[in-house]
Amino acid sequence: MQATDGVDLSYIIFKAAILLRHVGHVKQAIEYLEFVFDDPPLQGLNRLHVAAFMAALYENSGEKYRVFLAKAYRDLIAVITDEADPKVHGASAKQYKRLENMTKNPTAFQANAEFWEVMAFQALERCEYVLAAEFLTVAIAKASNKGPMQHYLAEVYWLLCEKEQAEIQAERAYAALPQSAELRNLLLQISPDKWAEK
Repeated sequence: MQATDGVDLSYIIFKAAILLRHVGHVKQAIEYLEFVFDDPPLQGLNRLHVAAFMAALYENSGEKYRVFLAKAYRDLIAVITDEADPKVHGASAKQYKRLENMTKNPTAFQANAEFWEVMAFQALERCEYVLAAEFLTVAIAKASNKGPMQHYLAEVYWLLCEKEQAEIQAERAYAALPQSAELRNLLLQISPDKWAEK
């Protein structure tokens, strides 16, 4: 969807959906995502990001939306397998091959944190912090070793100036990784009064 002056309207609608989700307007975010699903952004973020965000939104929005989760994962797997060029997904050939192999078992794919970690890191590379936070939240829910992902999520929330969420995630990460000097420094930045004494 292009405007006459070269503006990618799909990108704007997708970004609006991300921000709507972030401020708690899930239903409207879903409407925007459904609108842009078949006409995704042309540069940077693409159909894979739209499909992944839709699945993440259903994962993170409570029981009311879980009824749509199976279809969202089917759509996500279809996007991954239909668009076989790794460059389309922003992944290396090796990452894409692993991703493609994961989709061969849909049940295992749905329970796997690795895909969400890859998507979160792609979002971080693009400075899409709100999108990264959504993907990291799903990765944490599925990961067996949550500490590193909680650390990244704490950093993202800190960048988004969400001090309370940053502190919660940093403390959880620190409980899992108590030897981490980086986490300790982050906690000192977030809550110096509380952590200076520890």
